[in-house]
Amino acid sequence: MHDPAKHQYPKRAIKFTLRQFLSKCPSPVFHHSAELFLNHTFKSYIDNAELDFLEGKHWKIDVSDAPRALCITLLNRRIKVTPCTGTPDLTFKGPIASFVTLALKEEDPDGLFFNRKLMITGDTALGLEIKNFIDRMPLEDILKFPMSTILNGLDKVFNADQSAQHNGLK
Repeated sequence: MHDPAKHQYPKRAIKFTLRQFLSKCPSPVFHHSAELFLNHTFKSYIDNAELDFLEGKHWKIDVSDAPRALCITLLNRRIKVTPCTGTPDLTFKGPIASFVTLALKEEDPDGLFFNRKLMITGDTALGLEIKNFIDRMPLEDILKFPMSTILNGLDKVFNADQSAQHNGLK
C-alpha cells in the first residue's frame, strides 16, 4: 500500500475540505466540478478505452456523512456526473474517510468492503471492474490534478463564508 507520509496532502485536511465542499457547494457547481476533475484525472484511461466498462452504466457514490450523492457514467468518451435519479447499476456507500482511504490507497479496497467501511450494492461485476481499476491506478494519477489550486480556492471561499457569518452578514 501507499505510504501516506509521502504525499503532500494531509488526510485530515482532505476529509475536512471534502466535507465542507460537499455540504456547502450548490449541486450544479458540485457536479460540474466533479466532472471536470474526473475527466482531467482519467483522460488517458478514457482515451485508451480503459473505462469503457462504465459506458451507459450508472455508478452511484453515496457519501453517508455528507448530504451528497453523485452518479457517474461514461457517455461518448466523457465522464458525466449527474444527480442520482432512478436506480443505479451500482452503489458504493460509506463515509468520506473511507473514500479518501480508497483514493489514497492507504488500505486495500477488498479490506474496505470486507470490513464494511464501504458498502457495495448492485451489479457486482461492474463493482469488481471499478475496484480493480482503482486498485491498479497509480496514486500519482489521482494526485496529478492541481489539488493545491482547488484547496486554496476552497479555503478562501470557506474563510469568507465564516467571516460573513461571524459579522452577521449571513
